[in-house]
Amino acid sequence: MFFLMHVPPGTPKPEALKELPHHFVTTPEIRTPEYPGKSAGGSDWSIWGGGHTDLPGMHFYRHHPGFERYWFMEYDVRWSGRWERFFASFENSQADLLATTMRTAETQPNWWMWALFGAPEGPSAVLPNFRWEDRVGCLMPLFRASARAMKVMDSAYREGWTGHCEVTWPTLLRNAGLRLEDIGGLGEFVAPENRGRFYRNSLVSGTHCPGTFVFRPAKLPLPRLRRNMLWHPIKPLDVTLGITGREHYWEFHRRLRSFLQSRKAAWGTSRRDA
Repeated sequence: MFFLMHVPPGTPKPEALKELPHHFVTTPEIRTPEYPGKSAGGSDWSIWGGGHTDLPGMHFYRHHPGFERYWFMEYDVRWSGRWERFFASFENSQADLLATTMRTAETQPNWWMWALFGAPEGPSAVLPNFRWEDRVGCLMPLFRASARAMKVMDSAYREGWTGHCEVTWPTLLRNAGLRLEDIGGLGEFVAPENRGRFYRNSLVSGTHCPGTFVFRPAKLPLPRLRRNMLWHPIKPLDVTLGITGREHYWEFHRRLRSFLQSRKAAWGTSRRDA
């Protein structure tokens, strides 16, 4: 296991990383000219706003190409059980891309991320038979990619393909003839034995709510989460509520009560669905 850390230019490496297997990379390093489409843009370029959060992982792959499979997980993902049980569930899966919330453009035609997808000019050597109709989206705070999937993505980005990673990965890999599989849930890409397992959410809502594994809002790190389910995003209280230590005690509790009341209905729906 490696700790993958992306930071702005000039950020010193944390001392704690010295004792851990890690891959430390700065923004200029991930914006490689080898990926002209993904690195395009001036001062308004944003790793988050542009959907380029896959670039640190691609940088890791270029420096560590010898693995058969690559799991990537963001810091705010939780599994309410033993992780070895979760990973063991997919040891026999031959999928080239494992992710959550996989759906076609037909299922969610008005998703704003479709518009960020871009193709290179002229014919493609990497994807000569590309079909725009075969667009697929997914949610990628947690995903697994095979070595050949990583190779296809590297080659496609070098050729100039670009877009939000939650569109480019499933769409390009599907057009390359590679196998897609949803980790769980109720979509069309779920393996029969995993249908209804591992997480709950909506395929068509903008935030994927209600559910346990969604885009937003942030969830509190509660100890009584339903067992053996994926949760995202799990944030600390200060991030979730926007509270700082300088604020008045009663203001903290007022915001906390307001937050809990606003989330009660959604949590109740999520727990019933789960």
